[in-house]
Amino acid sequence: MSWLLDTDVICQPAKRHGDARVVAWLEEEQDRCYTSAVVIAQLAYRVRTKDGQQLSLPILPRYSRLRQPA
Repeated sequence: MSWLLDTDVICQPAKRHGDARVVAWLEEEQDRCYTSAVVIAQLAYRVRTKDGQQLSLPILPRYSRLRQPA
């Protein structure tokens, strides 16, 4: 089974008080997780804004494969 992730789920590992259960689930299911172009656009917007700079370091390396062609 594949999973389509939204922004909130993808951001859990970068949150200061992220849900440990979600983070563990992401680690376990990472090869079956996908997201949409809308979510990628939301993440890009957050990274480019002042508030998003705090999220850019933990999120981008982890999800850089989202930007790579299949």
